[in-house]
Amino acid sequence: MTSEYLSDIELYYIPFENETPSIVIDGEEHHHIINVMKHKEGDILKLTDGKGGLYNAIIEAIAKKSLRIGLELIKQIEEPFENFVIGIPILKNNERMEIALEKCIELGFTRFAIFPTTRSTNRKINQTRLEKIAVSAMKQSLNLHIPQIELYQSPAPLLQDQHLQCIVFDVRGETVIKDYKFNKNLNYFLFFGPEGGLTPEEVNKTLSSNRINLIKTRLRTETAIIYTASVIKLSS
Repeated sequence: MTSEYLSDIELYYIPFENETPSIVIDGEEHHHIINVMKHKEGDILKLTDGKGGLYNAIIEAIAKKSLRIGLELIKQIEEPFENFVIGIPILKNNERMEIALEKCIELGFTRFAIFPTTRSTNRKINQTRLEKIAVSAMKQSLNLHIPQIELYQSPAPLLQDQHLQCIVFDVRGETVIKDYKFNKNLNYFLFFGPEGGLTPEEVNKTLSSNRINLIKTRLRTETAIIYTASVIKLSS
């Protein structure tokens, strides 16, 4: 969808709210553009606002700690998987959670819910770190929508949300994911269990759910999440 514009480029992310002909960049992005990539006045960069907008960004002026760029909108791209919320249970190994998040973002997913479950580890999550990983993955994979990461005390609000179709991933599920037809007009919550799996009570709390089996063998949580995102991506 974006390959004609985003092939072999550097992509920068600068959030801005209003339509404007120019903006000022400072901080880490200024350092990277000027000190690392050695750009000069007149150079044209590619920039996203994190809301699907892809811009030509022309460096107009460079100061010691900031630079001003002029903006030209190239294309506005719709969010491909905005109707999916990927539920990531808190895992014992933080790196595995981060890998699941990173790879799903690379595949184009942007909405994530992180929560403890009955059989998971209930520990403090560093949301700032996850958001940095998310931005890095978005830019690295040349996606144009900033991921949204929400922390919950439990999955209950998502399980009981009448606007979400809950998909429970269970080795006992009769439907195989490659045979399941997702409806673009529906919103989905993809509910994965931790290392110890989901309890029957957690599964029964859903207002409406489908049990889906991934493969004939058991997968680690992060593998199941990435595999599911890949199947949905390929079928879209």
